[in-house]
Amino acid sequence: MRETVRTAVPTWFWVVAVLAFLWEAVGCYFYLVQVSMDDAAYAALSPAQADAFRAMASWQWSVFAVAVWSGLIGAVGLLVRQRWAYGALLVSLIAAAIQYGYTLLATPILETMPAGEALGLPITIIVIGVVLVWFAKQSSSKGWLR
Repeated sequence: MRETVRTAVPTWFWVVAVLAFLWEAVGCYFYLVQVSMDDAAYAALSPAQADAFRAMASWQWSVFAVAVWSGLIGAVGLLVRQRWAYGALLVSLIAAAIQYGYTLLATPILETMPAGEALGLPITIIVIGVVLVWFAKQSSSKGWLR
């Protein structure tokens, strides 16, 4: 039987892991809200936002799902200190980059929404994704993930 050496982790590791889990859970919540929107929900949005959601192709919704659910799996991986957290968070980051890259480059969203509104959330999501991938990689190299 193999014996596994457990490396102690600093308290801030747990803080980051819990915050990552909460961040990813919020992403999953928004995904579920958005895929279940009905006409009343669309009516509550600005016309530009409603048009943007209605214009999303099914593959975009699929990429959105991959981004949020693999992110949640990666955050769980951090909480249970598993190396595969890095791979799941990397998949999430790539999916988010594809989703937002396409939205920003191939759709008229910048024409229908102020640039700050259209760019703020995607940039924040990508930056946090990069930080989480980096964190998982560093945690793995320090022996905090097994």
